[in-house]
Amino acid sequence: SILNNRMTMRLRSQLFEALVRRETAFFDENEVGALTSRLQSDCQAITKCISTNLNIALRNSLQAIGGFIYLWILSKEMCMAALGVSAVLWIVTLIYG
Repeated sequence: SILNNRMTMRLRSQLFEALVRRETAFFDENEVGALTSRLQSDCQAITKCISTNLNIALRNSLQAIGGFIYLWILSKEMCMAALGVSAVLWIVTLIYG
């Protein structure tokens, strides 16, 4: 959560600095309120997307590691067979999408 907030703050400040560097003609064509509102909503959407995907990736990684350890304790042969099949499926997925 702290990293997420820092990332959002850094993203907002970078976008705001890029917005401030624009020429005045840009602000004549676009409303400032609409730009700042869009900046806020876009930053929130990006932050939510990243935090959700990071949470899912972390959870899936922990489940995979736990499953590997459990299979290794249960049967080393079964674990190696499962890893072999997983590797083949992963390669097929990379090739064919």
